[in-house]
Amino acid sequence: MEIYTKDPELYRWAGGSLSVAYAMKGETLKSTKMAQAGVEYGQKHSITGCIADSYGCIAFNHFLSGDFLSTIEFAKRSLQYEVEPFTYYCLIGSLAIGYTMNGQYEEAQIIFDEILKPMEESGHLWGATRGRLFYSLLTVMKGNLSQGVRMLEDMMSQSKSNEAWMIYCQANYMLGKIYLQMIQGEGEKSFSLLARNIGFLIKTIPFLKQKAEDHLREAIRVAKEIGAKGVLGQAYLDMGELRKIKGSKDEARKYITDAIPLFEECENDFLLKQAREALSALG
Repeated sequence: MEIYTKDPELYRWAGGSLSVAYAMKGETLKSTKMAQAGVEYGQKHSITGCIADSYGCIAFNHFLSGDFLSTIEFAKRSLQYEVEPFTYYCLIGSLAIGYTMNGQYEEAQIIFDEILKPMEESGHLWGATRGRLFYSLLTVMKGNLSQGVRMLEDMMSQSKSNEAWMIYCQANYMLGKIYLQMIQGEGEKSFSLLARNIGFLIKTIPFLKQKAEDHLREAIRVAKEIGAKGVLGQAYLDMGELRKIKGSKDEARKYITDAIPLFEECENDFLLKQAREALSALG
């Protein structure tokens, strides 16, 4: 990156793009190191966009590592700097994702209501697609299972047609994770939740294990092809949990064992701890 330091805008976009590329591969330490250099460069040369972009990349890495409070903290920090509309939508979208994953659903809803339509109308398709993906997840997490799953299935179909393989991989992983959590019985079980999703549940419950396996298996296949080590590790870990539920301990052990070196390589201590505990619980 040294050759770009004489051109502030080139450094900003090249450094930010490289940080995002590392993050997409699951190499969060490399991504964060690049982003921290961007913060320092932006502070030294008074380039607010570079500082904001870099804090946004750090927020994204915290999201990938499962630290959602830090995701929110760094997304808010990034928004303290004046940026152009393109960057603003990306950064506040990261804040909405952090809120979603941290269970702050109303805060996330307010942001998604603000940004999704303007992004789509302005042609900011990458941000809009990413926003729609997590808005679909928010819809599920708020208890609208049928609508949210249908939205995710639409996202999966569109991203496959457009060869947007990272979004396609993430949508498959999200669906597999949702079905796995339904098998595990996690989440709210109120009468109102059951009542408004009764049709979906009747049609889906008999096929939960197969649906979870199909989507996790597809996420694994695509993650391998595109080198998305972070998603691959998570899909391995969840496939291991699914295999344990199905009574196949040896297969469960293999999947979880395969996840561990990926988390080690990505230096994702949060998920590495989960994987080691899951492996230990198998005996």
